[in-house]
Amino acid sequence: MTEVYEQLLKELKVELNDLEKSVFNALSKNPDGLTRPQLVAIVFREVRPARVMNNDTKDRKVRKAIESLRQKGVPILSTSGKAGYRLDVSEKGKRAMLAELISRRNKIDLLIAKIKNMKSIPSEIPAQAQQLELK
Repeated sequence: MTEVYEQLLKELKVELNDLEKSVFNALSKNPDGLTRPQLVAIVFREVRPARVMNNDTKDRKVRKAIESLRQKGVPILSTSGKAGYRLDVSEKGKRAMLAELISRRNKIDLLIAKIKNMKSIPSEIPAQAQQLELK
């Protein structure tokens, strides 16, 4: 682990579990970033078929560890349009992370607004079910 990342952990004053440490160490040794399959292969020391990654429990554990690290303030950068994760402590990386988070928040805000404006479903369902009308 480089001095920069050691300092980062000291500044954050966080305790990492073993899985989080493994993910953090893998990312700190690969500054250009790693895809999820690469992270799973490094962390669990086994290659998983790409076609099963989304239903794979080890992949899910890595994703949860990444989210937990982010919640603790570890700057793990990823973008919706590009696969992969990397640690980035630069100002440019910070701005990219903020832009990505703001974009996600805006999409969630739009979804919330749509749900709020959704026609209410009657409390009593008619015997003959009907389709909801879109207007």
